[in-house]
Amino acid sequence: MAVAIAMLGACRGDPPAPVAPIGPTVQLTLDDGPPRTIVIRGPILLSTQFDVAPAGWIEVRADATDDRGLELSAPATRYPGSELRLYLDQGQPALGVFPPITPDMPPEVAALARQPTASLTSLASVHVLTRRVAPSGLTVVVGGHEVEVASAQLHALPGVPRGTSRAQGVLLAGVIDLAAPGREVRTIRIVGAGDTVTLDPQVLRDPRQIVVLKQNQRGEYVFRVWEVDGRYPTRELRRVTRVVVD
Repeated sequence: MAVAIAMLGACRGDPPAPVAPIGPTVQLTLDDGPPRTIVIRGPILLSTQFDVAPAGWIEVRADATDDRGLELSAPATRYPGSELRLYLDQGQPALGVFPPITPDMPPEVAALARQPTASLTSLASVHVLTRRVAPSGLTVVVGGHEVEVASAQLHALPGVPRGTSRAQGVLLAGVIDLAAPGREVRTIRIVGAGDTVTLDPQVLRDPRQIVVLKQNQRGEYVFRVWEVDGRYPTRELRRVTRVVVD
């Protein structure tokens, strides 16, 4: 009987069952819309995957499978003429910012331009933002008691002096002084993104390092430690939910 039913279905021309996509996949999300999954089999311009042109993107946030991340603020302005491209790196999805190549470029310059200016490998998802998220405050736990610090208070704190570093945001020392004025701090813990960073308070007074909290376009706080002349942070924790001081 089962064979007869199958033969009858074939005679009727029933459509075959859908086949799952084969190949590495990445989730794409626009603002607060639902994520959708695409297969990466070769280079894909990220701009072809969204209805909003790159000039309207205020931030592109990429996340890897191992909790690494890449945040590109206003990429059309920050990287004029460059392309954001999805591609395969050793068989794994990646996102890169590729500078333009012109016919008059010397071969050695064109070879360099074929390498991404910024990239993230083992890519899991890309989130494009076209509108700002309302800023949120931050919880600072002082000796077991929660202190809610409003976003306006945080943004009123002095930031990193211009020209001294590539670091951006407000100094963590200022955040702690605001929530716990005059308190002698023995330990600091930054909680977020499924992980916790324990920080020696001496780091806040080290003139060679800059310790900041920065709020991104998604309203999330990012903790970073920079060397004064460093191009990249030496420590980072994203999606910070609270700062605990004892």
